[in-house]
Amino acid sequence: MTVKTKNGALIAVCAGILAGTFASGCADTTAVPPHAHTYNESEWTQGEAGHWRSATCGHDERKDYGEHVYDGASDADCNVCGKVRKIKENKDPAESNGAKPEDNKATTDEQTEGFIIGKNTDGLIVEGISAEYALSTTFRALNFDTLEYSVYLSENGAKRGEVPRENYQTTVYYGGNEVLTPQELTADGQYTAVVKLMGAVYAEGGKEGADGVSAHIKFTVKNGVQSFSLTEGKTEQVSSANDKMSATWKFEAVRANGDKFTFEGSEAEISPPDTETVGTRTAAVKYAGVEREIQYTVKPVPEIVNGGVNVTLKGGPEREVDGDYAVIGADDFKAEYSVNAGYDYSVETALFYLGEQANSVRLEAGESIHYVTVRVTFNYTVEGETITRKYSQEFAVTVRKKQQEINLPLVYSGADIMNGNGIVRLNGQDDFTASVNGSAAEIRYSGEEFGPIYGGLVIDVKKPATVKLKIAVAGGAFCGMMEGDEQGDGQYIAGEEELSFFFAAGQYVLYVMPDYSDDVIIIHRVEIIYE
Repeated sequence: MTVKTKNGALIAVCAGILAGTFASGCADTTAVPPHAHTYNESEWTQGEAGHWRSATCGHDERKDYGEHVYDGASDADCNVCGKVRKIKENKDPAESNGAKPEDNKATTDEQTEGFIIGKNTDGLIVEGISAEYALSTTFRALNFDTLEYSVYLSENGAKRGEVPRENYQTTVYYGGNEVLTPQELTADGQYTAVVKLMGAVYAEGGKEGADGVSAHIKFTVKNGVQSFSLTEGKTEQVSSANDKMSATWKFEAVRANGDKFTFEGSEAEISPPDTETVGTRTAAVKYAGVEREIQYTVKPVPEIVNGGVNVTLKGGPEREVDGDYAVIGADDFKAEYSVNAGYDYSVETALFYLGEQANSVRLEAGESIHYVTVRVTFNYTVEGETITRKYSQEFAVTVRKKQQEINLPLVYSGADIMNGNGIVRLNGQDDFTASVNGSAAEIRYSGEEFGPIYGGLVIDVKKPATVKLKIAVAGGAFCGMMEGDEQGDGQYIAGEEELSFFFAAGQYVLYVMPDYSDDVIIIHRVEIIYE
């Protein structure tokens, strides 16, 4: 911003205004309100080059300055103020013959061509630009138009004559750039005012650079933030690990001069809001040295499911398969639940087996128990945020091969043997089960306490006969036949062997004492031979 009164307009601004003395720096003073000068409107003050209205309020102020106006070179009285100048004697022969000389050849003895400064002038002294201006609602801006400051010549630091207003200009800089906005300086911070002579010449003449004589003055405008308030943003949300509130907060700030502006929450220093703990919370917000507290509320997250989730396995946890394994997928599980209305949600079902997640699992047939976990995941939206809830349930699944029912040449379930003189039956008895698998009968232990037990093979003979059995056992077992409660002779077998018994007419039951409870007695053939 450039301030001058001879060749340009006054610009820029002020609030608290103090008088101080400056050469190339500034002094700390106290602000006073601007003064309204009064002037002598009835009489001109005269100088050699011009005239003006002088202040009558005790200040060295001028207004309505103008150069003297004459009608030609021979006119001695100023047409405005009446200033009388001395006219040189005209010795031009043309004038003596009655011819009028040209106006541009006439000069005065006392008129000068500029503001004359002494040869020892080395700078300027500025009085009236204070070190600090604290703006307020009364003084909203720094105004150089009303700022009372005076400029004096300096010789070796000593103050000399005052420089007229028309002979200096003031340029204001902020942040290294010239202030161009007319009439207002409101930004908070430090400024520089460069006061420079204008239209000045040295009294001796011949010395260049008189117009370059200047003073650099630093001053500060204090228009800092006085307060701010929350204008936009959430102050209520459901409990969440995400901080969404401070990112959307907007504030309105008020400066010392009453000006208002807005800023984003991201521009302030905000203690992270606790968005996980339910209740009324407080966050501290700092901006431009001002601090205030913002109160907000964290609500509990509403549950999407009422009363939990019940999961069942279609077909039950026990499976019989024709092959060596069973495949179970997420669709084999049914989840039952009740959902709160008013929320958009989605449901996903996943299986976990042996520590791995899969859409389906393959369970081998055998005696092992397979533990499969089902996880039902709900994703739903509450106040624009996605909430996740997971429910898990474990299932113990067993897979067995289906038993094949076939007719054997000599082993039947409830069938006559040979010529009808005897019957062989496979019946489950006590802690044993008996079944047909392929071309053989299998007798398995199914009890809880292992001990001497009776198997599932029953033989009826109508008359004395010899009975032959081809039996196999992996681990070893003691086998024999008994009639009623009487246990007959037996034989220990390991691997595959053929046993032979002689029976009178009656009903006999096979008894076995295997070495291992999980061993299987396999009967390949039963033959009844009559005498």
